[in-house]
Amino acid sequence: HTRSQDIYIKRPGTRVFSSLEECALSHSQAISLLARCLHSCYGPAGGRKLLVTRPGCTMVVGSARAFLPELQIEHPAGILAREACHTQEQECGDGTNGVLQLASAMMAEAETLLRRGMLAPDLCIGYRLACAHACRKLEELSIKPWRYSLASTISDELISQLLNGSLKGLVDWACTLPKDGEPEAVEVLGFTGGTLEDTSIFKGAILQMEPLGTRMRVTDAQLALYVCPFGERRTRVAGTTLIEHAIEMEKLRAGIERVEEERVEALRCAGVTVLAVAGAVSELALHFCNRAEILVVKLERRSHARQLALASGAQALTTDRLSEHEELGQCHQVYPSEIGGLPVMAFESCTGPRKGLITVVVRGSTPELVNYAVESVKAALQLFKRLREDPRMVAGAGAVDIQLGIDLEKEGQKFPFLEKQGFLAFARALECLPHALADNWGLDVASVLRDLRARHRMGETNVGVEENGTNPTKALDSFMVKKKALELATDVAVTLIGCGQVVVAKKITLLDHQRSSRSWDDTEP
Repeated sequence: HTRSQDIYIKRPGTRVFSSLEECALSHSQAISLLARCLHSCYGPAGGRKLLVTRPGCTMVVGSARAFLPELQIEHPAGILAREACHTQEQECGDGTNGVLQLASAMMAEAETLLRRGMLAPDLCIGYRLACAHACRKLEELSIKPWRYSLASTISDELISQLLNGSLKGLVDWACTLPKDGEPEAVEVLGFTGGTLEDTSIFKGAILQMEPLGTRMRVTDAQLALYVCPFGERRTRVAGTTLIEHAIEMEKLRAGIERVEEERVEALRCAGVTVLAVAGAVSELALHFCNRAEILVVKLERRSHARQLALASGAQALTTDRLSEHEELGQCHQVYPSEIGGLPVMAFESCTGPRKGLITVVVRGSTPELVNYAVESVKAALQLFKRLREDPRMVAGAGAVDIQLGIDLEKEGQKFPFLEKQGFLAFARALECLPHALADNWGLDVASVLRDLRARHRMGETNVGVEENGTNPTKALDSFMVKKKALELATDVAVTLIGCGQVVVAKKITLLDHQRSSRSWDDTEP
């Protein structure tokens, strides 16, 4: 007698997914969940979020570049998407949220096609072809304006507000800078107290410190910069000095004082009026500097030495030898001040053709808001550096995304059925960006997208999503940012669609790691 086997009869139309397709569906759900977290932060009308990090710090974030690094993501698809956003931030400085939203939309379209029976390799080929055509079309739609607004290229609401308001001078300087000239270094500092409108620009360096000596202010300063201890040196070799009388003790001390006095006097004769030391300053050297009326500051960080070198043009010396005239830096004024209740030293650069340092002093009511504003300004500066390399622009506010979708639909008709589906899916995925803009503006998404398609088919390629609906927009997006976002989102989608299995390695404990690191001769016989 043998036991009969159970027989399962599937209903008509039932389809069994392969491991490749099952993984793609799982990846789509993971990225969709991550994109929904940042959907409300996209565009100039995007909101902000209060994020509590694992150490317990509270942060105000309104962009993917600040939100994603703080998340603890376990799913490999989410980790891959975060790495793509990080690459976008490092190379372009903007468009990180767009990469995530577009990758999520492409995975959602892929999920629909896979459920209908399309094979994953065919879909990957279609996505690759569609991305290549979209990048070529993007170059045709790009323009190269002779003067552009830096604020219109930033998708962050806060930084756009700052660049149009308190940082208007920085925008004007950035837009009129000749292309063949090297841009000045920019340092961004944040201080609590005041409002965002109190944000200012300072030509020079601002360091949080107080002067050591009695002199507080210097005009037309000659600055000597040392990145080593300055003053009395002590030998590392143990030695014994035989002293029989008090006179011998006085002579020994007088010899040490004479050496320090001659060193400081040599600085004064060389015209040094400000001494900056990234190390210890002996009390004896400080005493003679006070007598010589030399302002002395102690730099707590090596980054302060770098900022001073940029602001004054001084060369950092690694030994306390006498500075040559060519190694000295010049500052118009050096004076103490106070920002947000904190003592600072201001080193104002001299006017001239030499490139120096520009310090952006960001003010805010809370530390969280200040940190958010500082990161936003840094992202804007990163984008400006990329705009100097490639100043081409495309229409913003979702206009170029709709136009690319329409062109992809037309181009897809020239390909066979399988590649055509990839083109159409890519075109539908591009609509997620104007969809997010309309949703965050509080508009009727369906009517806005319908109106956008109709007007773009009539040839109005500059119509985008504005606050009051669909209108011709003056907003511009960086061509390089948009192109890189398309490529990275496509890479994420194609990579995840082509993954057939997720293998999680066993977590190694500390004891296992110690055992595996033992050499062969340490093992027991």
